[in-house]
Amino acid sequence: MRKWMMAVAVLVVASPVMGQVDHNVEKQIQSSYTKVVAALKKKDMKGILSMMAPDVTIIEMGQKLNRAQCEENLKMHLAIMDFQSAEVKFTKLVVKGDLATTEFSESAKVKAKGQDGKTANIEMFRKYKGSFQKIGKVWMMKSSESLGEPDITVNGKKL
Repeated sequence: MRKWMMAVAVLVVASPVMGQVDHNVEKQIQSSYTKVVAALKKKDMKGILSMMAPDVTIIEMGQKLNRAQCEENLKMHLAIMDFQSAEVKFTKLVVKGDLATTEFSESAKVKAKGQDGKTANIEMFRKYKGSFQKIGKVWMMKSSESLGEPDITVNGKKL
């Protein structure tokens, strides 16, 4: 189950915000995020990674991952998961030059094959903090850290 939680969290690598929000930057990040969701559904690794800065750092469930580790983790999990949907909502997005700090929540739905070969419907909700860096004309995820435990439902049963 822990692998499923990490996989869902890593699959969904970007997000948007309310409160202090730069709406122009939010729209740009959301546009990139929409492309990542489409790439996740197609299992298009290049498209998924397109929103991650070359030096991205992801901290999920206490484990720190760099871009190469994220890519390996994604490959492994995409082999057993079908990404259904994701939604991200920013609660904070503060821009200073080419760096945006964020707080956001994400919800995601996936179908995943268990060790028994059966498919499970998994829904997850979690809060994050992170940052985006503008590289060229594109805002890319620089960092992401999960906050607290996720709310997870497997086949309609809350864990």
